[in-house]
Amino acid sequence: MSMSTQVIGLIKQDEEKYQQMYKVYQACIDADIELPDTVIGFFNLDEYDEPDPGGVRIDISAAVEEWSDESSMGYQVVVAKLPKDVTVIRFYNSW
Repeated sequence: MSMSTQVIGLIKQDEEKYQQMYKVYQACIDADIELPDTVIGFFNLDEYDEPDPGGVRIDISAAVEEWSDESSMGYQVVVAKLPKDVTVIRFYNSW
């Protein structure tokens, strides 16, 4: 089994608006109906995603570069290339 490392950005949303949209999301899931485009767009969801309590996940690949030296390898984030509203950068591994 192989492992991959992902790097994403999170944008914190207005808490009241987030909760309102989450209620709509959860009602649709509970009723087994298709999510409205406004909910998908608000949470920036892909087909199998769920809303992230940390904020809205965004692609920051334009700011992420592979990095290595003689004994190490990984990623570095060029802060100047991040969208201004990114408040969290998440690094995670998946199998």
